[in-house]
Amino acid sequence: MKENERKCYKCGCSPAHDRNITLHRFPKPGRTNSVRCELWAKYCFPHESWWSPEFQNNLHSRHLMLCTKHFKKSSFIDNFGKRLVKSAVPDEECDKVS
Repeated sequence: MKENERKCYKCGCSPAHDRNITLHRFPKPGRTNSVRCELWAKYCFPHESWWSPEFQNNLHSRHLMLCTKHFKKSSFIDNFGKRLVKSAVPDEECDKVS
């Protein structure tokens, strides 16, 4: 996928149009990441089989991403919204403000 084609799966934001936006790839499913993967999948696909490991693997392998706008400030390692902490999950409250 080309850099200028990357966009947020949830809202369509793109760093090509807004330099304050950073995209974050869906976490890789695994034993230590299962709850986090479920929460990301449920956030974007509440009416799909978000609990399924196969569904979660598909999200990761498709390189789907969410933008900075879907995470609380406390979800970031830095103050610039560039890197998420390992336990970061999207927050529906952020959608209400955006």
